[in-house]
Amino acid sequence: MASSSESTALQSPASHPRLPFDVEIFIVRDLIEVYKHDEKRLAPLATVSETWQRIVEKHTFQGFKLSVQELPVFQGFVRRGRLQLIKSITLKVRTSPSWHEDCD
Repeated sequence: MASSSESTALQSPASHPRLPFDVEIFIVRDLIEVYKHDEKRLAPLATVSETWQRIVEKHTFQGFKLSVQELPVFQGFVRRGRLQLIKSITLKVRTSPSWHEDCD
């Protein structure tokens, strides 16, 4: 008979069985791909558990495409703990047609 330390499902404080971490990662990553394909928001996935929140945030905060006007909102939105998740930021710059004519 297997001891409780050898069981595959962990127990959370609320006595609900939890899946092993690697299984949770697999499930969340698959759901992220499905949600991205269907253009659904990922936020509901982040509310399932702290583990799911960390996985979703790691995906969500990988890269951003921002305009200059969006920078203040971005600054307020990204807290210190999330900064380490960001891998790239692309700054979108709009130019006027006359600016391009000056380049010729």
